[in-house]
Amino acid sequence: MGRTPLEMATVDMWERRADFGGMLAVAENFRNRFPPFAERAIPGAQGVAQIPELVDRGRDSVLRFYGHLERRLSDVPYLAGETMTLADISAMCVIDFALFCEIEISADCPHLRKWYDGMEARESAKAHPGLVGLLGNYSKMMAG
Repeated sequence: MGRTPLEMATVDMWERRADFGGMLAVAENFRNRFPPFAERAIPGAQGVAQIPELVDRGRDSVLRFYGHLERRLSDVPYLAGETMTLADISAMCVIDFALFCEIEISADCPHLRKWYDGMEARESAKAHPGLVGLLGNYSKMMAG
């Protein structure tokens, strides 16, 4: 996405930030938190025990990611600039996953909250129930 090399690079940069700065942090919290992953704390491996301290580290990393998004969204309406791109969709997925893990957008991130609410209000977002909606019943199973 993007029309110029700079726009394409900006989309790619924010897409990677969502993946590496956001999704990996949420996954660290998730895989070390829920009982079904007790012996699968890293993807693709069995017999790898959870490390409870990584739940907090994952949450703290997500909150730092939120701070990066907040700073960016105080300057532009979307992560890559003036137009919604794949980077915004990826960041929204990170937040949906984080909300499932009970990592909320804090009050000190008003630009992020406004952006997220706007993303949720889009027709395409309304067409699906979101991760919490999809996994709502699954969350009971995750409790143990």
